[in-house]
Amino acid sequence: MKTKKIVSLIALSGLILTPTVFVSCSAQSIEKRNQNSNPSDQTIQAPQINQNNQQESPKPPAKPEGDNKQPETPKTPESEKPPAKPEGDSKQPEEPKTPEKQDMDKNPEQPKEPEVPKAPEPEKPKPNWWEVEGEAQVELLSLSSDGISLSLKFKDDLPENLNSKLTLKKEGSGPSEEKTFEFKTTKSKDYKINLGDLKSAKWSVSKIQFGPSTYTPKSTKSFDHKSDLEEYNKIKEILSKLNFNIKEDKKNTVNFFGLESSDFNLGLVTKDRSDIFGFSEETLKNNGISNVDMKITFWSTTDKAVERKRLGTFSIQFLNKSSVFKNIEKSIEWSYKNSQDILGEFVKDNPRYKEFEDYVLNNYFKNKKDLHPFMLQELTVLENNKEVKIADKKINLKEGVVVSLKKFKNLDDYKGEASLVFEVNRDGNKKELEITVKDLAKVNFHEQDYGGSRRAQDFDVKASSSWSSGYPPVRVWSPYTWKNYYWSAGKGDKNPWFEFSWKNGKRGTIYGFELLFWKGDHRYYRKDAYRVEYRETKDGPWKNVNIYPKKAQNVFFVPSKSYDYYRDVVEIKKANIHSVRIVFENGLKPLWPSIFALMPITKV
Repeated sequence: MKTKKIVSLIALSGLILTPTVFVSCSAQSIEKRNQNSNPSDQTIQAPQINQNNQQESPKPPAKPEGDNKQPETPKTPESEKPPAKPEGDSKQPEEPKTPEKQDMDKNPEQPKEPEVPKAPEPEKPKPNWWEVEGEAQVELLSLSSDGISLSLKFKDDLPENLNSKLTLKKEGSGPSEEKTFEFKTTKSKDYKINLGDLKSAKWSVSKIQFGPSTYTPKSTKSFDHKSDLEEYNKIKEILSKLNFNIKEDKKNTVNFFGLESSDFNLGLVTKDRSDIFGFSEETLKNNGISNVDMKITFWSTTDKAVERKRLGTFSIQFLNKSSVFKNIEKSIEWSYKNSQDILGEFVKDNPRYKEFEDYVLNNYFKNKKDLHPFMLQELTVLENNKEVKIADKKINLKEGVVVSLKKFKNLDDYKGEASLVFEVNRDGNKKELEITVKDLAKVNFHEQDYGGSRRAQDFDVKASSSWSSGYPPVRVWSPYTWKNYYWSAGKGDKNPWFEFSWKNGKRGTIYGFELLFWKGDHRYYRKDAYRVEYRETKDGPWKNVNIYPKKAQNVFFVPSKSYDYYRDVVEIKKANIHSVRIVFENGLKPLWPSIFALMPITKV
């Protein structure tokens, strides 16, 4: 009986627990099934849960037969504890299974899900025009050439990354010719295609392939192409045939590394600057090329001194052309003379000597008929608006030769001749060069004989005093044979002077004069007893002049006479002066200062 009670209690406990577990497990199962099923599937209902979320109490089991005792009222599932293990019973009661486990164990028949109708297969997308053969759905609006590239403009943006080919057809007479260019599209309407070596001509678009698709213009799409590359090649050929050579006056220059493009004959036309050149109109016309500005730079490379050879290179840069026109280099070589070679040419009868001689004569002696040799010491030339003495001037000749006047030699005023010694210098190498100049102005005695009258006609004379009326100044013009005709200073005149001057205020050359003194009596002559002064104009100041050393100081013998004179020849070497004065100085003068005869030395 006790055993029956225990079994009944266990059975009752299982009945009480089973609904709760079943509801929970069934709910989880239904939720899983809802998640995995199609929305159109039917949903299996879970056990009902009241609105207050209270679990419905299960009904008590029927009373077992033969047992009159009422069973204990079971507690709610939340507070119910599992029954204590019966004493003396080693067998564990079987754990009641949840409905889910029971279903799995018993494999109850599952409800069948309704069949879902199959969705219709989607239609295949229509291929793009550039993916199939046929006419490309593009429109070319315009095209133009700049000599390097062809610019294309389409109506709409093209798809990206299409491997494309442009085919051009040459128009006009002559054999048919086509040229194809490859390019890849971007998402753009505008394209530039490098035309490479495409010849200058009129071209039209034959077709454009975009993958398997082809665009064929409905109307002629043509352009005039003048190939920069073709023109560049023509210009290169013209330049290669031009004979670049150094100018003659620059061939032997000392400053080899200072040469510039303007120092060469290039056969080109000089533009605005000395290093900018272009072709002549004739060259442009004959070769069918456009005008081009070329900057030509020269740099020296090698000077072979032993071989007398020089080498250099020209760099030709195109200023107003496209990048196709790359710089061109052109080399040149020429023979030259060194300093020793050039200095060796400064000898008589050599063109170089004659050239320098002509320079000296033309620049220094233009008016040599009025130029006395004695005047060369003070001769000046105009240089940079400034008067410079020729003795101080440096003469720069071609090819780096510098010449300077070193000294005067053989100045002969009576013959009108002079020799000038120059030093020729080139890069430290020196040589002397002598040039003789003839036909300069000459001087001589104003009269060849003291018996003439020309002195009295051309000169006036006066003195500070005279010894009575019998010895006036004019008597110095008398023939020297008339020994009683002379000028003598007055008694008591401490510093007597005698003056002669050009008539009528005239100015001219007075190179010097000859004086004759009475020799027979020492009271008339004393050596170096006078000084000489001159003045340039009639009323100008008197200026002292150096008269030493005197040209001559000797005895003048009178032919066929028993007497003679002391003779002094004084050279003052003055041009364009008016008068000369001889002053006998107190303390040096003789007792009777006098002049027996005077002969001026003047320009012939």
